[in-house]
Amino acid sequence: MHLLVLLKTFLARHMVIAEFCDDCGRRVRLVWHAADEVFQLFNNGDSGGCLCPRCFTRRAKRQGCFLMWRPEIEYERKAQGEEGKNAY
Repeated sequence: MHLLVLLKTFLARHMVIAEFCDDCGRRVRLVWHAADEVFQLFNNGDSGGCLCPRCFTRRAKRQGCFLMWRPEIEYERKAQGEEGKNAY
């Protein structure tokens, strides 16, 4: 399994294909974002790589942190005369 994860990670970084989780090797279909500081806490200080939400949560739990996920929708408010993106 570990070899498969390494192969998929290599392919995702060097070819234009879908991204795969560095831990489990599954395709990451859900787009999610974390602040660099938070991601680095659970990624050995590295801000690179790709983790699915499940593996990111597992890494946090191993370090004694419990995450709470919340959905947010980003959209442009330019039509209403406001600049930038807002999350609601």
